[in-house]
Amino acid sequence: LSSEANTPTEVDFGDAVTVYVGETAILADEAFTPPESAENYTHQGWVCDGVDQAPGDGITIEPGDEGNEITCTIENTRKTVDVVLQKTWEYGQVGDTASLGIASLESQMQTAATSTVLTGAASEPDTSNQAILTAYSGEVIELTETLSPDGSLYNTELSCDGLLNPDPLAATSGSFTVPADLAGTPAPETPITCTFTNTRKSATLRLAKSWVNAFVGDKVDAYTTGLGNYATLLSEADTPTEIDYGDAISVYVGETAVLSDERFDPFSAAENYTDEGWVCDGVDQVPGDGITIDPGDEGNLITCTIENTRKQAELSLQKEWVDATANDTADLEASGEQENDPENTGQSRSTATGLPGSEIDETNVVTITAYAGEKVALSEILNRPDYYDAVLVCEDSVNEASDGGDGTGELLIDASDQDASILCTFTNTRKSRGLSIQKTWINAIVGDVVDITAEASLESGEGSSEAVAVDQGP
Repeated sequence: LSSEANTPTEVDFGDAVTVYVGETAILADEAFTPPESAENYTHQGWVCDGVDQAPGDGITIEPGDEGNEITCTIENTRKTVDVVLQKTWEYGQVGDTASLGIASLESQMQTAATSTVLTGAASEPDTSNQAILTAYSGEVIELTETLSPDGSLYNTELSCDGLLNPDPLAATSGSFTVPADLAGTPAPETPITCTFTNTRKSATLRLAKSWVNAFVGDKVDAYTTGLGNYATLLSEADTPTEIDYGDAISVYVGETAVLSDERFDPFSAAENYTDEGWVCDGVDQVPGDGITIDPGDEGNLITCTIENTRKQAELSLQKEWVDATANDTADLEASGEQENDPENTGQSRSTATGLPGSEIDETNVVTITAYAGEKVALSEILNRPDYYDAVLVCEDSVNEASDGGDGTGELLIDASDQDASILCTFTNTRKSRGLSIQKTWINAIVGDVVDITAEASLESGEGSSEAVAVDQGP
């Protein structure tokens, strides 16, 4: 007997031969080509329909077989096993679907099922929507899935139990050959279960705050919406210029993060800063309508930064002398509230020339950068403060200067002073008094005349007078 299976189910016969009563026929074991195919079948052994129906030790031709055709048959039944294809979602986007399919290239049989993301949980196995196909030992089974609406959101891994390694492991399709040791007749109760695991591609996102010339102690907070997680930022300016970061969170491809406006504490501090808006370094760099996490962001850290630069103005402090004494001096100083900022403080010395009237010293001027919301302290120290009256006036600023009247004062810089050139002036006017000279005569000669002259020296600050009497007769 030489038999080839041309169809899945058939009976093949060898040529009939003449045998004689009393002969014993030894039936050989069947030999498969290729030999390894034998393990794919169950083997029932030989069954004969003559008088001797126990062919284990050969069949003996009996007188009762005379004239009959004896047929000895060996039956091989292909082993089978159920193949189950199911789905596990990891951080799936709710509503996404996967069409699962199992197909046999040999039998042309196929089956399908559809799995849908319901919760978006970290792990969401779907054991309710399974594709199931009865497969035969030794045949190649193909497994497929089609993701909708966008398969690029996911990384895919295919695995099968029973120590099977479908090829390839990381793709939306794979195949394996049904091993004989997992199949049987009838099919074993334990199926071969294969699982497509789709893990949503992810990145990390954090919010950042950049302070430039901030008022120490100002605070902001911000947050995101539209994500499964929430990114938050709480930033306090501990130094004038710094960058603070919120905690990084996991985000998933296809999500859109809407970035909130920042909120200042105190609220009024917001007007003291320029607002450059959010800037993100992911694939989507236009966050005005939210940033969408792109497949190109997978595995990356996305940082969205909002920068606030404190509004500033230029403030100059100068000196005006009025009828000053030559070489009198005034040490001028303007100082803001920024720590360790050399541009926020300055000093200069002005020296009077002694010219009469008003003299503005445009050479020895203090110029600093002043920031919105701060009070700039303005002062002068005179070498002879008792000799002068002092007045402080600031021009081109929203607020008026507060004048202490003693060579001190301050100016509150308003947000509307941004980019202004503010000029403050200490005016020192030499103190003066009226001087009257009178003459008293006692027993004078009528007609006598006295000329009295009083002179004062601006340079020395000391006065002198002299009197001349002219005697005239009565």
